[in-house]
Amino acid sequence: LHSAVEGGPPPLAIHAKPALHINKQWTVFYRFNRLQSRSGIAKMPGHAIGLKFQPIPSITLHAEFIMKHVAAPGGFWVAGTVHF
Repeated sequence: LHSAVEGGPPPLAIHAKPALHINKQWTVFYRFNRLQSRSGIAKMPGHAIGLKFQPIPSITLHAEFIMKHVAAPGGFWVAGTVHF
């Protein structure tokens, strides 16, 4: 997250992802992210709830619902899904 070219102090980043393994193939998880910019002003928290399916050890499918707070004047929350 920090580049010598950009200079300044490195940003603060937090990532936590507790999970519940239902069985060998299915996992439910929650993820929390937070990134604070070098200026200390922009804080971008994000939350995700997801489901992971692993039919065989070499293949994993994720489905997530994501909510992030946009660090803009009057900040706002956006939600969406990501599938990969």
